[in-house]
Amino acid sequence: MNINIKTYVVFFILIFTLNACKTTSSTKWIEINQEPLDDTEKSDFTIIVEKKNSPEDEVNTYRGTTTMPISIERIAYVLDDTESKIEWVSRLKQENRLEGNPFSYHSIAYQHYNLLWPVSDRDYVIESKWSVMKDKKLPTVILSIKSIVRDTVPEVEGRVRGQLYRLVYKLEKLESNKTKVTVEVMVNPKGLLPNFMINLIQKEWPITTLRQLNAQALKGTEIHEKLRNDL
Repeated sequence: MNINIKTYVVFFILIFTLNACKTTSSTKWIEINQEPLDDTEKSDFTIIVEKKNSPEDEVNTYRGTTTMPISIERIAYVLDDTESKIEWVSRLKQENRLEGNPFSYHSIAYQHYNLLWPVSDRDYVIESKWSVMKDKKLPTVILSIKSIVRDTVPEVEGRVRGQLYRLVYKLEKLESNKTKVTVEVMVNPKGLLPNFMINLIQKEWPITTLRQLNAQALKGTEIHEKLRNDL
């Protein structure tokens, strides 16, 4: 009887410990990669990629952090410019602004991504919100994007409606022309793609996105005027 009780107690402690470890690992950022910001020539800046493990039935969250030799107002302009997004956002074929004025702090848009056969195209209805953080040591702005449901935007035949749980860009002004950029994403493209395949694809997403955002921002000089005035 005592042996059975001891066995039960040991078993209970083991299960509790495993669950605690699993919970801890799911909430801790783990560095998985470092790459130069510019992939065509020697770069002064590095992209650090991290992941946060999710429960087995969900996709992971990925984060990329770097410094760009560009003003915070210029980067914000590129992030908010609907017309130029198809030039730098991978696989984006179309973005239509449904609500909100250009370069305001709130908008709703429809996005269509053209994926390679045999994977079906994906689309999203997204809500974007800018926030100017007044309580930070450095001038900081955050762009938060997530999927929403709009009855006026029904699903399209031949496209899979994906779920963007969170996409967050955090911009911190280091100098007039130097900005720390952090991007965090958790997205499920839905469809028949298994989670391990989604995670395999998404772990490269921060590098691709930050490189292309940097390259696009270097092409012009337009800035987000409202954001500059509010910083």
